[in-house]
Amino acid sequence: SPSGRTEDIAIERFASLADPHLCAIRYDVTPLDFDRAIEWRAGLNGHVGNRDTLHWDILGHGERHGIVWLHSRTRGTGIELGQAARLTVAPAGESEQFCLDCNGYPQAVGRVRARRGQPISAEKIVSVFSLRESPEAQIAAIEKLQGLGVGYDNLRAAHAGEWEKYWRVSDVVIE
Repeated sequence: SPSGRTEDIAIERFASLADPHLCAIRYDVTPLDFDRAIEWRAGLNGHVGNRDTLHWDILGHGERHGIVWLHSRTRGTGIELGQAARLTVAPAGESEQFCLDCNGYPQAVGRVRARRGQPISAEKIVSVFSLRESPEAQIAAIEKLQGLGVGYDNLRAAHAGEWEKYWRVSDVVIE
């Protein structure tokens, strides 16, 4: 970092093959030479565009029981999209979690006191639905996360299991 602090960072992410409505990312951070607070922000950005053209009209956004959500519609086709995200920071007993409701960019925030040599992690799990899959896309996205009883490791294992099935029936040989 510019302040001379060093840390070991590992990042892993996937869009689930086991459940096409789920995506996840995990950051594992180990401070190597410092003790201080680290903050993660897991947001949903409704202001995506190319050059000066935004792709989405924002229909709503907010927070419900620690889950941030964004409801938007494509400007070109009018297709609505519901997204929801939750953030989990570990070690949980030492973290502070809250949500920020910025216009078109709701964020789940997690802060934890980092200690030299002790790994900490942050996991963001996102659910995505369109009106093609549910008449209430944003409600479906929120409820998917509320009903999700597993974390990153279980989702990753299910995803990997689906890839194993594909490889078993594929006709690809890697030498």
